[in-house]
Order: sequence, then structure tokens, then C-alpha cells
Amino acid sequence: MGVDKAKLGAVVHLQMPRSLEDYVQQAGRAGRDGSEAQCVMLLDKTDYVKLRSLGHSTAADRAAIATLLVRIFQPLQDYLASPTGQAAAAAEAAGSLAFGAPPAFGVLTVKEVGLELDLTEEVMETVMSYLQGHSGQGLITALPSTSAFLDIFFHRTPPQHLAKRHPIIAALLASKPKVIKGIHKANMARLVAAAGVSSSAVVGQLAELARLQEIHFEMSPMRALAWRVVVRHQPDLDALTDSIFKRLCRQQQVAIRRLDVVYSLMAAAGAAGDQRVQEALIRRAVTDYFDSEADLPHMPRARDGRRLTGVAVARIFHGLATPAYPSDQWRKCGFWGQYTAWDFGYIVEVAGREIERLFALQGLQPSG
Repeated sequence: MGVDKAKLGAVVHLQMPRSLEDYVQQAGRAGRDGSEAQCVMLLDKTDYVKLRSLGHSTAADRAAIATLLVRIFQPLQDYLASPTGQAAAAAEAAGSLAFGAPPAFGVLTVKEVGLELDLTEEVMETVMSYLQGHSGQGLITALPSTSAFLDIFFHRTPPQHLAKRHPIIAALLASKPKVIKGIHKANMARLVAAAGVSSSAVVGQLAELARLQEIHFEMSPMRALAWRVVVRHQPDLDALTDSIFKRLCRQQQVAIRRLDVVYSLMAAAGAAGDQRVQEALIRRAVTDYFDSEADLPHMPRARDGRRLTGVAVARIFHGLATPAYPSDQWRKCGFWGQYTAWDFGYIVEVAGREIERLFALQGLQPSG
């Protein structure tokens, strides 16, 4: 809420806040001048059920997180396997070179990876954030997002000749871009890998050639995430996957519990009827909530059962669109959004077991 007025007499919540933190922040907009103010909430269980369902929209499958981590650390693996990386490692082992952060830069296209792994952009960015702060030192440095593709036009010098004087053009040719009517259509991820520099450095070097009127280039609107691996040795990806997956699950559970706390409190206040009783109940509950150092209370949950996983089935049942399961293709499914009152985790568990059982009966292995 971007409201900052001293004489605000009331706040009306047309929909319940997602947490008591949000509720206090929003309700606190009223009565800033010290005068009495009112806070009115229109509480609807349908809104609560929908918000609770939406709280699972960032759910991720462990196998997808594992694959994402392999992609993120692939630049380091490639560098360590290269002659330059092997020479640097040997020099470090001999004590003749201080091996700093390797030139291991990566780029991934949000849309393509999201479609392949059925991950939302929010989950990808959260994983990057966890990696950046891992163990207080970080395994990667997240870089500014970039464009997934580039169109490069040559004006004066043929690219083969220009590549002899400008490493970025040599890297462009090494990345094997599609050439259509003289336009070199470059994939930023492959170009960064070939150049061994960040996406920002790639753009900077191309901009210098554009200033010299040798080229001009156009960046696609398709977004890509960029990073640099800053550790010198490949981490234990299996253990890292477990750690991040548990943190993602925990983050989601806490968000759902916060929502449960708000609804339970406001429903109890609504049942109280009398305004003074409502105020006393809410004040006491909010005070206890913020004073408590314990974990959020566990609230009862309603239980009214291409690559298919338990998470994917639960999303379909809750009507949650993702890149791999877009609503325009799946909303006609008889199950789409029909079980939003069912516990998301319960659906994941049951569906996962059934998928494994069906694959076992067919003598197959579930993908992912």
C-alpha cells in the first residue's frame, strides 16, 4: 500500500492479507494522527481457499531442481575440463599460482528452461539467491539479467576477417549462430560460453564494434538469467539439491501457515460479533504472534487424492498454470482446478506413489 497520509480514518480489506505481517502493515495506515480509526475486512472463505491454492504455484519437483543445478554449474565443469582450466589447477597445486574465481559464466533462457523443467521464473531466481548466499560465502554471483538472443548485422568487414582482430566475433562464429540473409542470430548462452566472459561484457564488446560502425545488433525481448560461478571446485550437487529443495519446501510451508493464521484469527473474530471483543481478540493474537519465538503454529489443512510428476498432478488439480502445463491447453481437462480445497502436499504424495506404481507395473522408470 503506497498510502502515507496522517488523517486516514479507516482501512478496508477487500481481500484477506496473506500474513499477519501484511495485515499489521496495511491496518497501520489508518489513525497515524493519533485519532481513533477503524479497520474492516471482508472475509470470504472462497478467497482463502484460492489464496492457499496459489501459495503452491511455486512448488517444484526435486529432479527439476537437480537438473537446474547441473545447468548452473556446467560452466565451471567446462572450464575445469578445458586446457586453460587444467593448467590453472596444476599451477595452483604446485603453489605457483593463486587460483581465483574461474571465468565460468552462464546464461539460461527463462522460457526454455521453465518449459523443459516445469519451473517458474520465481523458483529459478530463488535458487540463484540461495546459491549466492550459500554458507555465507556463496557459490555463484548473480549477474544482471540479459537477452536470450541477439541479431547481429555486419556492415563493413566480413565476420571471418573481423574475427581475426576482435575476439568477440571469433567467439560468435565459434558459437555457430544461424545465418539468415546475412544476419547472425546468436544464442546468448552459447556466445557467453564461447567468449568466456559475462553477458554484460559480450554486449559491451559488441557495442564498441557498433560505435566503429562495423556492426549493429538487436537484443531479443526474451529474458535470460546470468551468473558467474565463483567456487574453484565442483560442489556436491546431490547434497546441494537436497538442501535447496528442503528450503524451497520450507519457504512454501511457512507462507501457507501464515495464511492459515490470518484466516483462523479473522474467522474467529468474525464469529465473535461484538466489535470490542473482536478488537481484543485480534490485539491479543497479533501480540502473541510477534512476541513468540517459536515456529508458526501448525494449522489444520482441508482434505475434502511430456514429464508427469506428483507436483504436476497437484498443480493440475489446483488449476495452477506453469510453462509446461499452460492453462489455455489444460483448463479443458476435467480435473483442472477442481480440487483447490484439497491439501497440495497430500495430492503430490498420493499422485507420486500412484505414478511410481503404474510405471512399476509397466516395467518402466518414471522420468525425472
